Amino acid sequence: MEKNKKDTVNIMLEEATKALIEFRRKFLRAVPVQGKIRLSQAGVLNTPKELQDVTGDLTLQWMGQVCHCHFVSSIGKTCTWTIDSLSPTAKGYEDLLFKAWPDVGGDKWQWRIGGERHSGLETIARLTQKKLTPLLQYQIYKELAEKAIWTIRDGKPKWKPCVVQWTYLEKLGEVIQNFEIELEGVKSEAKKEEDAKPKDEGNNE
Repeated sequence: MEKNKKDTVNIMLEEATKALIEFRRKFLRAVPVQGKIRLSQAGVLNTPKELQDVTGDLTLQWMGQVCHCHFVSSIGKTCTWTIDSLSPTAKGYEDLLFKAWPDVGGDKWQWRIGGERHSGLETIARLTQKKLTPLLQYQIYKELAEKAIWTIRDGKPKWKPCVVQWTYLEKLGEVIQNFEIELEGVKSEAKKEEDAKPKDEGNNE
């Protein structure tokens, strides 16, 4: 592949990787998480004392450094509170989710995408796909891009009102990791090529 063309493809790959990371962050902020829980298992949620050992349905809405919590117990009692000083990164929020629902392999949480949320999510997905589509013309990245386009909509042609399981987050994470590995590889190769160039010894006149 010619150098100029290779540089262009590498830029495409970098932009696609950034777009996927941003899509994941926007997805987490756009759609509240819902799941059944026994609050005594979730100390990270700053649970009100009166709700210790109470089972019910919990909804979390990530708002950056603050997470809004709404809980409905199995007998219909409701309570709302906030978790402050949360890490503003998507990683911080994801850590919170996995600590709140620690059961490995069991049901954790889900996203109920309804109302107007699906249209906003589809807009974000289209913008992300726009960054992925140029890679389809290159055989080396075609499969990678196809999987990413399929994954961002959870295998659907477009986002519509639906329920998305917690495993979606893991699938999206795997796609992003694969892009990051490819990107690291091309950057490493570019550095090797740059280091292999003859050094400019300057003008000896």
